[in-house]
Amino acid sequence: MGGEVSEQVEAVGEQVQNFKKGDEVFGQTLGFMAFGAWAEYALLEEKQTVLKPSYLSYEEAAVLASASKTAIGALYTGQLQSGQSVLIYGASGGVGHLLVCYAKALGASITGVCSQRNLKMATDLGCDRVIDYQHDDFEKAAGKDDLILAVNGHVDLKILKAHLKKDGILVGVGASYLPASFLQSFFSKRVRSFSYFLKPRAAYYNEMQMLVMKKEIKPFIDKVYPITQVSQAIQYVMNEHPQGKIALRMHF
Repeated sequence: MGGEVSEQVEAVGEQVQNFKKGDEVFGQTLGFMAFGAWAEYALLEEKQTVLKPSYLSYEEAAVLASASKTAIGALYTGQLQSGQSVLIYGASGGVGHLLVCYAKALGASITGVCSQRNLKMATDLGCDRVIDYQHDDFEKAAGKDDLILAVNGHVDLKILKAHLKKDGILVGVGASYLPASFLQSFFSKRVRSFSYFLKPRAAYYNEMQMLVMKKEIKPFIDKVYPITQVSQAIQYVMNEHPQGKIALRMHF
């Protein structure tokens, strides 16, 4: 299990050019479904591996690999430009909070939608305004935006579509939105879908590496569990709606 990892390189293949033993790296494990990170050793492809900057801990770097590529890919799909406005529905989750970070780095004006307990987190991450979906009337609180990113699968895309500007784009992010957004995309060019596993691109890794090295990105870690408590970690993710990401620390 597990698809994201950060540690020192133990060995490299004969054709590997950019890494050597002892380098601190992070990335995604080898294979389409990318399993095998919850182990003493993990195998990574060179093109899916990034040098870890010193300002990130191993835990912070480990959680970046797939979530950050999903966030960057969603922004590419939505064609976000500097100075535009974006609404992120699910702004405090594992992918959502990185969408906030990347959109801020691009110079966008951000409205984050999350629960009441996550409003401060969303503001601290860089949201210019926040909407509490539990207590605020979303229909009245939301304005019109150039781009709307729906992350958590808990809101009808038709509701969000009503808050797009004339030429705005709505992107359903992740597997939970794929059926609805894919179907609606046949009827409107303004509705799109994105899942990293369906659209993996090297450009997403390059963009992530550039922003990480510029210290534009610092993921939010809700909890760090030892590998011996992996079942508790899974239960927490399933039942408690974590802020940002959860990390596992390997000790063998």
